[in-house]
Amino acid sequence: MTLLLIILSSLSALVLGLFYWLVLKTTFNNSRLIGLLLVPFAALYDIVLLNYSMWLYEFRVVLRKGRNVCLPVMKVTKNFPEIK
Repeated sequence: MTLLLIILSSLSALVLGLFYWLVLKTTFNNSRLIGLLLVPFAALYDIVLLNYSMWLYEFRVVLRKGRNVCLPVMKVTKNFPEIK
């Protein structure tokens, strides 16, 4: 099971790096090596933004043009159902 997870995460990192390299190749003609060295920072940046966005969505604060566009996700229940 752990070997499968290692293989899948390595494949995922490889695909992310490939896509990032393709973006660099199409946008910048020079300094691709510097861009490839920035891949870990780009991945970390994506992870931080994704988690921050999920956190905001969970607590109902997603703003678009000054208006909240998020549906309430968490429901408050005052009484739990009885366990039978």
